[in-house]
Amino acid sequence: MFIKKLLITLLFVYTSAWGTTLEQLKSMPRSIERDFYIWQFMLQEDTSKKQVIEASKLVDNVNKKLESALFKKTALHFRKKRKVLSKEKQKKYQLLITQMHHSGNFFNAWLKLNSKEKINLFNFCGTQNRALLNRDIGNELYNQLTKVQGINQFLYRVEREHLTKLANIALKTFPVGGNKINYNNLLKMGFDNIKLN
Repeated sequence: MFIKKLLITLLFVYTSAWGTTLEQLKSMPRSIERDFYIWQFMLQEDTSKKQVIEASKLVDNVNKKLESALFKKTALHFRKKRKVLSKEKQKKYQLLITQMHHSGNFFNAWLKLNSKEKINLFNFCGTQNRALLNRDIGNELYNQLTKVQGINQFLYRVEREHLTKLANIALKTFPVGGNKINYNNLLKMGFDNIKLN
């Protein structure tokens, strides 16, 4: 917690003293830190309406301060981002979940899917079914899953639903090259590892 507060303080001092440009924002990885810089950029007196709109497209996590800064300069609001599965895919996954339950071993049936299907089904299948998948899946399988786009939603569900066995694998496995884990999750896992020495 102390390190996080220190980073935010340093970012505040840096942005207050020198300002931030749109090009600098575009070169930063998606993260809470970049969102902070975007907020500071929106507050700068010399930032134009057009620049604020452009910067708003870079925001990863919308909060009240960002919403307020955008509205103040542009009279616009952030659009809510929601990824919704098509009805066709929903039916496909519902049928697959039913088949997996009928197989007699939901977890083993899940293991037979390819990495993309594993992630997509995990993210879709609901809390009770995800609890059945809360097993030690091993480093190799976890590394395969990190290369699929839906890994960040997977990690969000693991943390929110206290799926401790999956959380332990994620924490103990060093990220491989080509993974799709976003900067926020990598940063959080780094801090969690520091806490655990």
